[in-house]
Amino acid sequence: MRHATATAALILIACGEPHAEPQPVCADAAILATLPAQLHEASGITSSRRRPGTFWIHNDSRRGALLFNVDTTGHVLATARLATTPGPDWEDIASGPCPAGYCLYIADIGDNLHQREDRAILRFAEPDPARGEIGDVARFAFQYPEGPRDAEALFVLPDTTVYIITKGRSGPVTVYRYPPPLREGERVVLERVQQLSAGLQQVPDLVTGAAATRDGSRIAVRTYSHLQLYAFAGDTLRPLIEGPGYSLAPLREPQGEGVTFTDDGTLYLASESGPARSPAPLSRLRCEGDQP
Repeated sequence: MRHATATAALILIACGEPHAEPQPVCADAAILATLPAQLHEASGITSSRRRPGTFWIHNDSRRGALLFNVDTTGHVLATARLATTPGPDWEDIASGPCPAGYCLYIADIGDNLHQREDRAILRFAEPDPARGEIGDVARFAFQYPEGPRDAEALFVLPDTTVYIITKGRSGPVTVYRYPPPLREGERVVLERVQQLSAGLQQVPDLVTGAAATRDGSRIAVRTYSHLQLYAFAGDTLRPLIEGPGYSLAPLREPQGEGVTFTDDGTLYLASESGPARSPAPLSRLRCEGDQP
């Protein structure tokens, strides 16, 4: 998690047959704002359904069980606190359907030392920014079939199936699925569904975030240096951009971490301040031709 950004390429290799879909053209990359000081470890970002045009962002690691509702200028509109003990390493956030209507999913999955036994997905109804507290939190514990893995990326499909993508620190970047349905009170073994790289990755190529479109047909996977878009069907991610993906170098992110889609397919990205505590940008990226 705590690594500086670099500019080398990530080579994501997806399984499946070659495809003839048009390659998306990504452009209009723009820094919209600098995130405030209380979000200097902004690790995950997701679009709000209750307040369209805003985002929920959380910090990494042991910085309190807080969510920040932020607009496109970087202004914090409200905060919401989980009425629970914060997990040791929150890494990503996603929004998606749930029995309560629409929920936020927190990935308490960071494991730099590959020794955690308490990793879990947290789920709760998207809070009303005016209320300030989140009380009813479901916790879904899990483990990997091969043993501990470090991961920072999560996405959720419209049928509430949850996927986690490993960082690639100690082996190939790998996609895992939580076998539905989500279940409290037991530790579930994830299912390994796809390998995205030929081997372990170096610092600039480590996967730091993921997001799904609202219909689940497109998945964005980001690293410190690049963003790749995938078509998703039948548990297979098929890359839509040649090579490592779109270079995020123009955004000058100190430590790029989060990514989310809005309903029109626009991508928004969040960065941490990094070890040098540089200004952390909130950025926008448009990729034409990536919608089905």
